[in-house]
Amino acid sequence: MAGRRIGAAAIMAWALGMPPAPAATLREAVLAPAGTVSGEQVDLTVEQAFYPNLPAKRSCRLEIYAVNRTGRHVGLHALISTRDGNSREVDSWLVPTGEMSPGAEVKRVYSCDKAASIEIMRTTPFGWPKTCNVDGTDVSPCPIALHVTSSLAFSDSK
Repeated sequence: MAGRRIGAAAIMAWALGMPPAPAATLREAVLAPAGTVSGEQVDLTVEQAFYPNLPAKRSCRLEIYAVNRTGRHVGLHALISTRDGNSREVDSWLVPTGEMSPGAEVKRVYSCDKAASIEIMRTTPFGWPKTCNVDGTDVSPCPIALHVTSSLAFSDSK
């Protein structure tokens, strides 16, 4: 994603005089299902942010940004799961983008528990890559690729 956003956690760290997380911790992947139209993608950024001095469930936020890089109206749901260091599932969310015009972006924020990795599930019958909405029509399979950038490591996507 061009011009990576500065999350609230980064602003908080800056305000407290803490060094920012190194860019080397960002991971990237392009998930392109069979039948993907070349160049048709949604950029998805997933960041785990922590707020100091709050109880565990309140201090962790999963911030998800989606940007429509296609020339069409796109709406999709992505099933996102986080895992701990032992590969056990910690949390999961079926994240909707709503309909996005070309170039539009949305942000979703969820409470979370600390996780070590993220998985974009490919087996859900309710969302990407099984289905999405393109120009007002439900399409199956979804012809849109996801370009995912994450502050968490990637688990094997299923």
